Amino acid sequence: MKFKQKLMSSFILLLTSVTAYGQYTYDEACDILRKNGYTISDGKYNYLQQGYSFDYTRKFQEGNHYAVIAYTGSEYVKDIGLLLWLDNGELLFHQPYLGSNSESANFAVKWDREVKIEIRNESSTYPDYKFYCGFVIGYKKMDDQRSNGDGNRSIEIKNTRKN
Repeated sequence: MKFKQKLMSSFILLLTSVTAYGQYTYDEACDILRKNGYTISDGKYNYLQQGYSFDYTRKFQEGNHYAVIAYTGSEYVKDIGLLLWLDNGELLFHQPYLGSNSESANFAVKWDREVKIEIRNESSTYPDYKFYCGFVIGYKKMDDQRSNGDGNRSIEIKNTRKN
């Protein structure tokens, strides 16, 4: 019995250290946005099995430039999906088969409108388990965007499209 307990505690220790290695956290996602001049406005998360998703709809305002970073808290999620849907059902953003545990998009809207953010656990090492998946939204005024004349942005922020 003592051997079994020792084995189990070693397994839990190993699992904890493996899970902590390579995680992409909420704070890291916020830091990326802040370094790119964005103000953090919102963030949500859920625990998802492979093939499952959750969504969140909110109003985005004209005159702002938005960035969304989707991330996972587990190295066992091999591909997280980020989809952005306009209020008329049009797909604004999706990069299929990226094979990454983080994904990002940035965009602006021509007028105030609702956008649905969908986060998917596209692929996991253990498909029957649920893993932490979330997103963070940042914004900055379009005037601020133009005043940053050098245009330097982190490679995590990409795919600007105005709809």
